[in-house]
Amino acid sequence: MMICKPTVAAGAVMFAVAAMGADSCGDTSKPKDDNPSAVPADKSKTKSSTPKAVTFGQQSASGEAAIAQTEGTIRNPEIIRVRAKTVPPLKASVTYTLICATGGSAGSKSGQFTASSPIDRKINIPNGRPDSCNVSANAQLEAGGDGTVTIKLRGRER
Repeated sequence: MMICKPTVAAGAVMFAVAAMGADSCGDTSKPKDDNPSAVPADKSKTKSSTPKAVTFGQQSASGEAAIAQTEGTIRNPEIIRVRAKTVPPLKASVTYTLICATGGSAGSKSGQFTASSPIDRKINIPNGRPDSCNVSANAQLEAGGDGTVTIKLRGRER
């Protein structure tokens, strides 16, 4: 077995390893023709069937009674979450509205709640399994609160 020089890809150090009939350190996935026992890697197993988590809106604001407001669209949502964080830790009022479309129909949902930071709330999705949802949300520091508030829209796509 031969270990090649490390390479850096997307912030991670990776080592290419040449073994059992690999062509070179540059390409270790192809077996040589003279090694009939070598089996190519099954690439179908590398594709993940796990839904993709995404951030589709984020905003921050600072000051007394600061309000952070954001909006975004998520395609084929499985889960939608509203997250808010304040520095220093304070209570914040969160308001949200979502409009979800499925084929030719649409459904909407609005809500408001107050909670202590950090806040992480799952929002029920109208229309069952919509094609997309447009979400707008804001978070405001409690009355008299002075600091920074950040609101984030997170979701998981099917």
